[in-house]
Amino acid sequence: MSHIILDFRLNYGRNETAQLLDTLRRISEGDTLTIIADRRNAHELGRFYEILAHEGFDYRPRGGHNGELSIVARRRQQM
Repeated sequence: MSHIILDFRLNYGRNETAQLLDTLRRISEGDTLTIIADRRNAHELGRFYEILAHEGFDYRPRGGHNGELSIVARRRQQM
């Protein structure tokens, strides 16, 4: 079980979607992904939610410290 962190606080606007998709392909059941973004870009996170749902992940947004937001995601378990 791995914990992977994608930190988009710096250099936002530089291919986050491609980075997220590439990372999601490598995540197995039981792994946890945390995405960190600057609170000023909160309106942009909707596309991350859509991608996570489409790729079979459960997720929950979380507030953070120092102006950051995070999303914690795990791959849905296969039944």
